[in-house]
Amino acid sequence: MGDLFDIWQNHRQDQDIESLKTELGSMPDHTTTIIRLQGRVQRLELVVETLVEAMVIKEVATREQLDVLMAQVDLRDGLENGALNSERRDAPTCGTCGRYVNPQREACVYCGAAVMRPEKKVAPVRLVRCAACGDEIAERESFFASDGLRCSSCFEY
Repeated sequence: MGDLFDIWQNHRQDQDIESLKTELGSMPDHTTTIIRLQGRVQRLELVVETLVEAMVIKEVATREQLDVLMAQVDLRDGLENGALNSERRDAPTCGTCGRYVNPQREACVYCGAAVMRPEKKVAPVRLVRCAACGDEIAERESFFASDGLRCSSCFEY
């Protein structure tokens, strides 16, 4: 009986292996795609660096000016993230020139105006009445007791 089971088990494993080979054969070769894309990225890096060098050598712009321009182009979509995106984000704008700004920066990369940071809204202090003495206290400084809120003087641990 053991021999028959072993034969069946081996046959089943062979079928599983063939099934996996078929599945793998129909899948795209991601390694080839990754290698091809790495080559394209390296070529683009070379082209960009060559153009930057040419602009600096020809005194069209300095590297610092190009860095500022790159930040400006990056912010066109409202998000300074080192990538071009087609969607606009709900980003703050400069109060002087109206262009998108990175709120983490000190100054607008377009016009140099100081970036205005939105004020943090502070929740108003809500007052409650102590159930024991009747004093008004800040809710965050009150303690819950079985008969209501109490101040620190009237609350017993």
